[in-house]
Amino acid sequence: MKNLQEIAATINAPILVGISRKSMITDALKITSDEALAGTIALNMAALMKGASIIRVHDVREAAHTVKIFMNTNP
Repeated sequence: MKNLQEIAATINAPILVGISRKSMITDALKITSDEALAGTIALNMAALMKGASIIRVHDVREAAHTVKIFMNTNP
């Protein structure tokens, strides 16, 4: 995540991120993976904003909402 924008700028290929319920969320928030939905949504939006093209997720409905909002605010 830290260097995603730089990576996106240097390669000519779609970027896939898979950050759903990862320890970077649970450790930072001191929560279980079952409680990590809000953190996952926040990082998915950040990844899209930094150039990710594809997000691998566990919570499809919530991720679809995130992508829809991203697409509507970044035409």
